[in-house]
Amino acid sequence: MCKANTTDGLNLYLCPEFVITRMFFAITVVVVGLPLNVITIWAIWRYERPLNTQSVLVLNLCLNNVIFSGIVMPIVTADMWVVMDGPLCVPIGGLLLLCQLSVIFAYLHITLHRYFTVILPQSHWITYGPPKKAALIVFLVFVPVFSHIMLALTGIWGLFHESPSTGTCTLARGIDGGDSTYNLLSMVIFLLVPVIIMSVCYAHILLFVRKKRRQICAQTQPVHQKDRQRIRREKRENRLTLIAMTTVIVFIITWIPYLAAQQLSALYDIVMFHAFAGALVYIHAITDPLIYVIGAKQLRDHLRRLLAVFGIQQPVQPPNSTSTVVQTEANRVQEATKAIRSGSLLSGLLKVCLWQLKQKTITIHRATVF
Repeated sequence: MCKANTTDGLNLYLCPEFVITRMFFAITVVVVGLPLNVITIWAIWRYERPLNTQSVLVLNLCLNNVIFSGIVMPIVTADMWVVMDGPLCVPIGGLLLLCQLSVIFAYLHITLHRYFTVILPQSHWITYGPPKKAALIVFLVFVPVFSHIMLALTGIWGLFHESPSTGTCTLARGIDGGDSTYNLLSMVIFLLVPVIIMSVCYAHILLFVRKKRRQICAQTQPVHQKDRQRIRREKRENRLTLIAMTTVIVFIITWIPYLAAQQLSALYDIVMFHAFAGALVYIHAITDPLIYVIGAKQLRDHLRRLLAVFGIQQPVQPPNSTSTVVQTEANRVQEATKAIRSGSLLSGLLKVCLWQLKQKTITIHRATVF
């Protein structure tokens, strides 16, 4: 175990286990996270056009992950291997912080959209609206985030420097010549406030959905067709909300060790805890597309169709499609006609009757379920 204690503290970048652990996670994010996010973007862009608001916000999240895993992570890996102090440190630190804040606000956009869709579905004002309006909102929120980081990049307010502990480029603390007010404001406005807003939104959504389910279960009158369609739509929206909430929960869980390592002095000398805590904050680039692929059946179908283009998997036909039903009817009629022509009149009539009975049974079952 490395014990590189100096008068300035623990120089973690001198510890081999720290550097190897961080580099392993960073390379894993590049090798796994980059292809996953690119494929997800490709599948959504290819099969969900015209895009809806949810698709635009998910694309924004995946695009941030692509920049993070494809550009920032290779630079951070090189920064851990070769300490980039001097002029290169400032843009590297600014780019890393910009990507991290952009991902947090991408979660916030998805959370607010889910909240407005579930809690205020009839509102025309408090909503992200059509896809173009959602893209404009994302851009308008990105402008102040970028402006805040530019203050530190230009040296007007705040400072980026090489961390004496990890050897990477980050915001300088007050004791290292940085501005404590800028650092505190960055943490409160761009990390703490979004996390609180997302937590409150999802807590309200859970209570609202639970109340709605109780009302549906207590309803004794027969459910009409319009009510069935509304219930199915609400279930679909609730599932999308659950997926979005899962990504946020995973993101918060992966950041808790890092914040604890920065604030708790009892953990300061534990090298491997610092290594894993700092590496876990990269994992969202892998978990985000995985959670959406696992949770969203429509996205899984898009990926299967995309793989079928390259011959990796058999093409996926949508269930209960019109072409499938027409083809099934034609096959049944053709079989019955052949049986009648061959002299087996009774057999042919029996097949037609059984097929009609089966269709009626399926129709009654669908009406009962939906």
